[in-house]
Amino acid sequence: MSDQLTVRAENYVTHFQFLAKDLIQFNRIHRFDQSVTEVDSLPGVWSLAIGDLHPGLVKVPTENGLIDLRGPVAVFIPPFSPVQWLIEPCILEFKAFISPTPLPPGIPHKPFYFAWPNHCLPKSVSEVFAVIKDLKSFTYIRPPGRYSVPAQMTKNFIDSNYHRRLSLAEMAKKLKYSHSFLTRSFKSTYGLSPVDYRTKLRLFDAQMLLLTKPSNVTSIAYASGFSDPGRFMKQFRRLFKARPSQFRQKDSLRDREINN
Repeated sequence: MSDQLTVRAENYVTHFQFLAKDLIQFNRIHRFDQSVTEVDSLPGVWSLAIGDLHPGLVKVPTENGLIDLRGPVAVFIPPFSPVQWLIEPCILEFKAFISPTPLPPGIPHKPFYFAWPNHCLPKSVSEVFAVIKDLKSFTYIRPPGRYSVPAQMTKNFIDSNYHRRLSLAEMAKKLKYSHSFLTRSFKSTYGLSPVDYRTKLRLFDAQMLLLTKPSNVTSIAYASGFSDPGRFMKQFRRLFKARPSQFRQKDSLRDREINN
């Protein structure tokens, strides 16, 4: 597989490969020096992550409380599905697959985990979907807090408008909530503020554009919803512990159809 890119960040190394025009695989070794709580959410793409985890290292919230992910396990995250991870100090190794292909009937639109059924990794989007459709059981991952109608409405609005340059006050006005109530209800449900959630969507969007498009970094910053390229660079490094330019060192990864 010739289309490859390696990103060496402060605390992880990721090897990217294009398996097909609509599927990226990445292999990661990630060092966590202290306990962390992180929330991930991907705009417009789904992901399947697979790892062989020791008990007690990674937990996710479910209907039955926090659950350890252990053994050969996979986590499927549909687009715009925030997942909270509680991670203990460790070195994690896992593989993940990312694609913008729309989910077909029979594939849940909520994040879930399941015991990985075999040692064969998928090579195509159809193989990923086939594995999921053949599952006999899986467990949904839920937001860490209680369901809230205002929080859900706020999330839906952000998901549809994260590229737009709207202030939180403008969002609150459109949703007919106060600024403070909107922030409080959203964070109580999803574990991060609405502004932080929108920023993560923009940054993950920018990461995909860097991997797949030839546009310069400034253009990608604007395309992802940022109005200040300098602020974009700072926030990108804070989240990914790497520079935007590190995600486009191979011309062979550009001009792909994955974001078309």
